[in-house]
Amino acid sequence: MSDFQTAVCIPTADRPETLERLILNLVEQSLPPDYIMVVDASRTDQTEIVCQRLIQHFPSGCLRYERSDRGLTLQRRRGIDLLRRMGNISYVCMLDDDVLLAPDFLGKIVCFLTSNQGTRYGGVAGYEMVKSGQHFEHLEEIYNCLGIFDGELRPGRWLYCGEWLELSRLQPTDGIYSTEFLPGGLTVWRMAVFDRFLPPAQLTGFRGAEDKHLSLRVATVFRLGILGEARCWHYHVPGGPRLNKFMTAYGLMRNKAIILRDCDPNPTARRYLAFLGFNLLHLTVRLFVMVARIELHQVPDFLGSLLGWAHCLLIPPKPTGDALGV
Repeated sequence: MSDFQTAVCIPTADRPETLERLILNLVEQSLPPDYIMVVDASRTDQTEIVCQRLIQHFPSGCLRYERSDRGLTLQRRRGIDLLRRMGNISYVCMLDDDVLLAPDFLGKIVCFLTSNQGTRYGGVAGYEMVKSGQHFEHLEEIYNCLGIFDGELRPGRWLYCGEWLELSRLQPTDGIYSTEFLPGGLTVWRMAVFDRFLPPAQLTGFRGAEDKHLSLRVATVFRLGILGEARCWHYHVPGGPRLNKFMTAYGLMRNKAIILRDCDPNPTARRYLAFLGFNLLHLTVRLFVMVARIELHQVPDFLGSLLGWAHCLLIPPKPTGDALGV
C-alpha cells in the first residue's frame, strides 16, 4: 500500500448514464482511486441502482453512494465532509459526472503533486480537450485595448471588474501552467486544503463561481496549476445538479459580486462601481448581439444576468464567512 490514498468525489443528478460511463472510466486508471464518493441529488433511484451494479468492479468499500439535496456546491461540500471524516486521504479529485479521463490522468497529477515542484501546489487540474485552445473573442480583445483587462490577455486570470478569462483559451501545453483559478469538476486537491478552505456555503446552488471563490482563497497559501499532460474531456451534458438557465445566470452574476467583496485585495466603493459599470456595458453589448442575430434561446440567460445585476446594484452582497482573512 502506498503512503497516500486518493479519492474521487462526483456530484450528480439525474444523469445515470453519464455517471456510469465515468465510473467505468475510473476503473481504467493507471492509478485507480482508493475511494469513489458519489453524491446524488437525483429525483429517481436510477443512479443508486447504477452504483449498486458497479460495486463489483471495485474492492469492498471503494465505491460509496450518498444521497444529498440538490445543488452543485452543496453536494461538493457534502462529499468533502464525508471524505475528511475518513482521515487517511491525501488527495481528492473533484469530477463532474459528464467527464472522461485519459488512463494516466490521476497518475500524472498525483505524481506531480508528490514531486519537489508539486509540493507548493494546493490543487492541479487536467487539461480539458473539449473546446480547448480557443482564441480570445473580438469583444475580449476590445475590452483589453480599452484597459479593462489590465493589458494582459491570458487564460486563467481573475479580473476585478468581475470577469474571468476562461481556461478554454489555454492552448495545448506541456508541464505546469500557473493560473489564478481552477475548474471545479476537473481538479485534484490536497486534502489539507479542505482543513482550512471549503467551497463557500453562501454560493450553494449556483453554477460557475464556487470553484473560483475556493481557488482564490487557496491561492493565498498554495499555488494552482493546469498540468498539460493530464488530459480529460468535459462534455457539458445538459441537466445535472445545476439549475435552469435563468437561475444559473442570475446566480452567477450574484456570485461574481460576492467573490469581489470577499477576495478583492483592495476593496473600495470605486472598484465595486467599476464592477457594476463593466457588467452593465457587457449586458448592453450582449443585448445588441442577441437582437441582431435573433438568438431567442439566449433570452432566459440574458434576463437572469440582468436581474442578478439589478440585485447587485440595489442590494450589494456582504462579505461572507468564507472571505479572505476571515
